[in-house]
Amino acid sequence: MATSFATFLRTGQFGPLTLGMDPSAVELQLGPPDARSRKHNPLLMKYGPLELTFWSPRSSQALQLVQFLLSVVMNDFSRFVEQIGASPEEILTGDRESSIVLPSGVKASFIDNQLSALLLSRRERDESRPPILTD
Repeated sequence: MATSFATFLRTGQFGPLTLGMDPSAVELQLGPPDARSRKHNPLLMKYGPLELTFWSPRSSQALQLVQFLLSVVMNDFSRFVEQIGASPEEILTGDRESSIVLPSGVKASFIDNQLSALLLSRRERDESRPPILTD
């Protein structure tokens, strides 16, 4: 799965994956997951450090990809975000933990100033936001 880390942070697009995909479409793109939850709704599929969550609001509807969670460690994340021109829309700080929300809807979480996870979920995206410009 080739994708630019910068593209993901700016747009929320993760290679061939987009929110709203069904599990079989994801498996066509990525192959079988390393792990799959026993529970069907929500369904979790793991590919290395990437965890995908699928949900169906009603039992009669198909499962849809509603969340990406990428567990990572990166020291100079703030500088990287500045370099790619993705200024945070929101900054939340605590004693040891903090997070920023980028224009794409990607939420970056930090522990002791080290990036610990990147999250993009449907409920965090603001549909009234103007479209993100891409490469």
